Amino acid sequence: MIDDLTPLHQLSPKMADNSFFLYKPDKAYRMQQSGGWSKPNMKLVGENHPNGAIINYYIEDLKEEDSISIAILESDGTMIQEFSNTAKEDKLNPEATKPIKVNSGGNRLIWNMRYPGFKSFKGMVFYSSPNVGPKAVPGEYKVRMTYNGEKMEQPFKNTKDPRLPNTEEEYQKQFDFLMKVRDQVSRANTAISAIRSVEKDLNYLKEKTEGNEEIQNLVQEFQSKLDVLENNIHMTKNQSRQDPLNYGIRINNRLAFLMADSQRGDYPPTDQSLEFFKEVTKELDTEINALDSLLENYIPKINSQVSENKVKMISSE
Repeated sequence: MIDDLTPLHQLSPKMADNSFFLYKPDKAYRMQQSGGWSKPNMKLVGENHPNGAIINYYIEDLKEEDSISIAILESDGTMIQEFSNTAKEDKLNPEATKPIKVNSGGNRLIWNMRYPGFKSFKGMVFYSSPNVGPKAVPGEYKVRMTYNGEKMEQPFKNTKDPRLPNTEEEYQKQFDFLMKVRDQVSRANTAISAIRSVEKDLNYLKEKTEGNEEIQNLVQEFQSKLDVLENNIHMTKNQSRQDPLNYGIRINNRLAFLMADSQRGDYPPTDQSLEFFKEVTKELDTEINALDSLLENYIPKINSQVSENKVKMISSE
């Protein structure tokens, strides 16, 4: 009764003559639900309707060199998320193109009707803050299929749960707030990635200048200050899920928890959430400004010392 039969409804001679075809998606409902459960070979158990927008597409004869992508777009063409059979998994950047498996014949992609989550970094451990992006507000969207450079688009509608009294304004307020919080978590995590990239270079430089006390002292002084800033933004002792209970959380995790907590239902942000976001963002601004100043101060000094001492960064010996 609830199966998506849009491919059957849209069968036509025109569709049959194409080497690829993107079906117009059926109306999707924004709801608080799970996609159900199922296991292979369970013939006597039903499967719940997928939780998201169902995108059906067809490839007549898939070849190994074929390039296929499916892009989810806002009504004005702004990219939300892209999927491709040539993409590689990038777990640190949810905005990156996601890999999909494509076969000859009929294919199906379920878009969970969420925007990408925040950027992360290798080894990141957060307390009770899953990296789940904000839900798309009810409204008009588009899906675009690209097959070896040829494009086809179809519109579809994301519809509110009819049981909820929420207004369009309330959905939009929640979405706008969550996107702002998400971007600040990404900003904090990007700072951590930058610090660790510099630390990696400094450790390599220390190995190359073991006999140069001046450079060694300058590098050590720089690293000590970087460590302080890093731990102000992120709890660096966290190595497992239980560690935050012992060591606490820092700015990035506090923002990530606010993001998770503010999308447990379909409602605009509370006054307390807005105030908390303002306070923590101000703390992050302080740390980012301090980091920028630190990098501007020390990197030229260290590069100058490397040049003056003619340090060989790469040696054949």
